Amino acid sequence: MASLFGKKTHVENSGDNGKLQTLMTQNEELQHQINSLLGRIDSLESQTDELKQIIAELQKKKKFLSESLVKLEKLQKEKDDAISMAMHDIKNPAGTIQNLISLLETYDLNAVEQSEVHKSLIKISTRLVKIVDEIAIAVHRTKVALKVDFSESNLNDIAKSVVDRYKLAAKTKNIEIKTDFSTKLPNVELDEGKIDEVIENLINNAVKFSPNDGEVIVRTKTDEKYVIFEVIDNGPGLSEPEVRKAFDKGSQLSAKPTGGETSTGFGLWIVQRIINEHSGKVFVRSKKGSGSTFSFRIPIRQSKEDN
Repeated sequence: MASLFGKKTHVENSGDNGKLQTLMTQNEELQHQINSLLGRIDSLESQTDELKQIIAELQKKKKFLSESLVKLEKLQKEKDDAISMAMHDIKNPAGTIQNLISLLETYDLNAVEQSEVHKSLIKISTRLVKIVDEIAIAVHRTKVALKVDFSESNLNDIAKSVVDRYKLAAKTKNIEIKTDFSTKLPNVELDEGKIDEVIENLINNAVKFSPNDGEVIVRTKTDEKYVIFEVIDNGPGLSEPEVRKAFDKGSQLSAKPTGGETSTGFGLWIVQRIINEHSGKVFVRSKKGSGSTFSFRIPIRQSKEDN
């Protein structure tokens, strides 16, 4: 009996050893698979880090390209605005030259009037050459901005110069330009050339939209902090919606020039830009059928307090 029990135990031990061997083999295979997976995971993590670096570089380049595009669009807009302003600045003096030449040909002017016309032609021609130079610079400039050079000047002197240029030109439409200049006007910190341009635009518009045999009043005045310029005409006037958009770029209003002149809608926008650079404000008072008053004010002294 003892020997029989001994055999059974041996058989059972032999079966257990086989199972153990199988388990060990399976365990080794699993460990091998785990090691292989860990190696693949390490490789994937390395690739992920590389991809993260590539994505970060691409994002930086995308940001740079976006910023560059914004800068290019801004520069293009600045150039477009500068060229629009310059082209409009050419249009007004060119029209004035045409009117003055017509005046010389069709009117019997005395010697003093002829001399005034010649002086105006020389001054306007000089300005045209300067404007053309500014266009050439703007086209090649990497940054375009409205350049304002401040110096002390008297608004009356600038206004008188523009009025003298336009008085004779207005004669072709039998329009009288009257002046009401304050005798108490202080000298002001301004860009003389730019304010000349503003006043020219306002007077030119008043003459352009006034009827034949009409009247234009040019006025200056002052208060404690500002000097004020006004141009009053008896033209067709503006509706309330037109008053609100009068200084918008390219704004085309219902009023039509009375002498067949052209209108681009840039003049008042240019006026506003220049006056803004002087820390000032532009205004318009008008009623349909009752004429218009365009005006601006600029601080006597340019300072942070006035901005």
